[in-house]
Amino acid sequence: MNGAGFTDAPCVAYYRTLREGVGQDARQIGYGVNKLPVSPVLRTYLQRLYGVLLGDRMTEYDSAWDRDVRELIAGLASEYLGVSALDESQVVLCHGTTEAISIACGYGASRGMAPVLPLPVYYAFEQSAIRNGLPVLAYYDPLGRHVGEAAPQQAAMLVDVAPNGVLGSWFQQPGTAVAGHVGGSQGYGHVLIDHVFSLPTLQPGGDFLAQLRDRVRRAPAHTVCMTPSKDLSLPGVRSGLMITTDPGLVAYAQSDRFERGYAVHGAIGPVAAVHLAFVLLSFTEARELPMMLRRIQAAFARASLPFPDEDQVRFFLAESAESRTLFSRNIEVLADCDYLSQVEGAQTPAAGYSTFQWIDRDFGSPELFTKWLNSVGRDGLKLNPNYLFGADQEIWERLYPGRYGIRINISIPTEELMANLTLLRAAL
Repeated sequence: MNGAGFTDAPCVAYYRTLREGVGQDARQIGYGVNKLPVSPVLRTYLQRLYGVLLGDRMTEYDSAWDRDVRELIAGLASEYLGVSALDESQVVLCHGTTEAISIACGYGASRGMAPVLPLPVYYAFEQSAIRNGLPVLAYYDPLGRHVGEAAPQQAAMLVDVAPNGVLGSWFQQPGTAVAGHVGGSQGYGHVLIDHVFSLPTLQPGGDFLAQLRDRVRRAPAHTVCMTPSKDLSLPGVRSGLMITTDPGLVAYAQSDRFERGYAVHGAIGPVAAVHLAFVLLSFTEARELPMMLRRIQAAFARASLPFPDEDQVRFFLAESAESRTLFSRNIEVLADCDYLSQVEGAQTPAAGYSTFQWIDRDFGSPELFTKWLNSVGRDGLKLNPNYLFGADQEIWERLYPGRYGIRINISIPTEELMANLTLLRAAL
């Protein structure tokens, strides 16, 4: 039992075993955040934003202005997700998506719905499910192959991490009959789409949006979670967002928030709004950019929020393009490693700062793999293996027989990545 009175998920318990005796100063190859420096445009914007917040908003737990901010978010999200008629009542602001996952799992438990999870997956889905007494019905891989009961049913909540937060690629939902077709989501009691990142996009923008929007449209009752602080290299801001078509989830979230915290920090909504605006601008064709920018600036003005000017926006977009170049170069470096290989069905990341590779070595058993990982960590290189990302060793073996892999962050300088890979090769 942990301090909250429930048993930790296997991946949470595994972390303590993995890091036993490993120094805090060890290098790491699998960071779970965007390691790029915060954009100067964002620094300037946040200074302006906090000037607005400190004027009035910080003197109250909440205010009427918050409704205007949620309305702004609803309009931006409606355009980005390709759905119509979203309004502020469907927007739930959270202290990071970890809190959003906790709320969604609590709601699922109240309706008798248990999760169907992708593997790999963020620890919070399982940890929150265990706390709420929910069994995980099934786990599925990038091709939609699954272990457990993944058939659509009202007692199931399908979790679609899109793109996957570890691999950076799209997963085929379980139950899909035709390769390349999303499908599979109809008939579930609820579909939770965790949209971890969209910047920089590593596939053509139109293809990326088509994948995301198809998943949203196919789910009759759905919630989309977004993690603005990850895209913007601002994890410490803890900005999280839920857009839901389920009034029951909104009511649950409101009651849950009232009991635990009453109101979120005043900066969370504006940061979520500016993130959505930057994402929309990044998907806008160059010839349409001035018009889109004017529309966004007008929307922010109606919500009494500042927004960067055209020069700042173009600087941010140029930075994003440079990030895309860096991330693509790092992916090419990984492709040249003769001791790493890609996961079937997830060969190319679609977006974000993270990917995952198999290590082409037979470690003999999960226990021997863990022993090797710990020794490498003690020698100064932290590795984040598959067992940190959901399920237990038995499930991993059934979905990915005989494979052992690690998460690799691609948002670091190429020279640093190559140095880490050299250390990894030496350890092998």
